[in-house]
Amino acid sequence: MKKEEYKPYRFSADLSQIEGDHFVMIKLGFYWYSLRGIWEFWRYAKLILDSTKRAEKEGLLKSEYFLYSQNHAGFIQYWSSFKALEQWAAKNKDHSDWWKEMESQNKWKDFGMYHEVYVLDKNKVETVYNIDPKTKKTEFPGLGAFLPHLAPTKYRARDRFIEDPKE
Repeated sequence: MKKEEYKPYRFSADLSQIEGDHFVMIKLGFYWYSLRGIWEFWRYAKLILDSTKRAEKEGLLKSEYFLYSQNHAGFIQYWSSFKALEQWAAKNKDHSDWWKEMESQNKWKDFGMYHEVYVLDKNKVETVYNIDPKTKKTEFPGLGAFLPHLAPTKYRARDRFIEDPKE
């Protein structure tokens, strides 16, 4: 029996398909230091997962859960614009309620969180994916899940982002 040769699907996300010049990436992370902290993380994670389903109609392009280490997990989200993110946050009562609750209660000895917002110039982002070609597009990670795919040979960060590529 002949062994099937693995040929990955290597591509880049076509960032030219993003409206405007920028998009937003959020990194929301949680640390836990005890069993109570794990419980707090899962409680907030469920609230976030529920709210992201509603946010998809309001500018949220993709939300992904990550396990970073044994006591560190979180989400990476891609939003169409900072304006869309702000509008969603302002009208989503659940969002403001979580923040008030987290800030008003003394949970920090068991549980900590951080929230980073990046406004990214779509012309200063590079993506390269090497994925099994049988993977459904909806299961791709990151920007590749919702943007068209391009051959990755068109992009090389060193050539695109550094004025003198010899540096």
